[in-house]
Amino acid sequence: MPLSSENERAQTSDTEHVSEQRTPEELERERELSYLDRFLKVKPLKFWGTFETDKAESWIKHIKKLHTLHVPPEYQINLATHVFEGEADTWWETICDQYKVEEMTWAQFEKHFYDRYIPLALRQAKVKEFQLLEQQFTESVAEYVSKFTELSRYAPEMIAIEESKALKFEQGLIEPIRRHIVGQSLTTYNAIVNATYRLEQDHLNSKRKQQGSASGFKGAGGKVTRKTMMKEPGSSSGFGGRRTGPLTCYHCGEIGHVRTRCPNREASGSTATTQNCPQHPANSETVQQTTNIHKEEPSVHQIKEIVVAVLDAKVTLMEGESLH
Repeated sequence: MPLSSENERAQTSDTEHVSEQRTPEELERERELSYLDRFLKVKPLKFWGTFETDKAESWIKHIKKLHTLHVPPEYQINLATHVFEGEADTWWETICDQYKVEEMTWAQFEKHFYDRYIPLALRQAKVKEFQLLEQQFTESVAEYVSKFTELSRYAPEMIAIEESKALKFEQGLIEPIRRHIVGQSLTTYNAIVNATYRLEQDHLNSKRKQQGSASGFKGAGGKVTRKTMMKEPGSSSGFGGRRTGPLTCYHCGEIGHVRTRCPNREASGSTATTQNCPQHPANSETVQQTTNIHKEEPSVHQIKEIVVAVLDAKVTLMEGESLH
């Protein structure tokens, strides 16, 4: 047998012999140190025992990330308290004197932590806030989901059952979204969240298309052109549109003629303003002349007469264009 093989076997035998000599406690300690080394590599935040609830919340959320390192539950509390400093370290020593921390679960540790650094009154207020939580019209779905997730931690009993969690989230949605969600008969939280995201995205896409269509009314230089202001032929309203109904006189109400050609005008004693209206206003100067008949402050009656005259002038102009 080669000498190298004999040496390797001898070294392996020595290693096994040393391993057999170590106690279970020593082996357990080595294992714990290996997890501690892995934990410290992620640079966990230290906790100094602040009574600022926001900072305490941030720390406990941060430290719970150690669960993603696949650390066994029996090591999680020791690793978390390893970064305690100052008041927090003193408090934990007191807890160790009062309880068997080696038998404590992570849930029990969190309860002790919350009782110490996040007052009961604040937690009760958070529970109430969660009970009344509703999506605001100014909030996106993502913002509502984030707030729902944050506050639900204070009321775990309200979301312990999947259907209850889904219903609570659904009931808080704004009416336009909730109306569509209810019709889909979804029963799980994730399904409802995904559906709300899709509805919101569809709405945003539709809104962008509408805005794009509206921009089509702009002419060169960003100005609204005459062509875009004109209605299609046959429309019943809008500047430049053609009348589809019968001609009606604004003066006598009869059908078949307009006010400027009304045979009853002379007999009814129209005012000077309406008598001076030209029969065929063909240009803007005539319309301008009509509107400037009274330089002084006009009465309500005079204003109505002027408006009617201008409308008649537009109708007459349209008739002339139709004849051509």
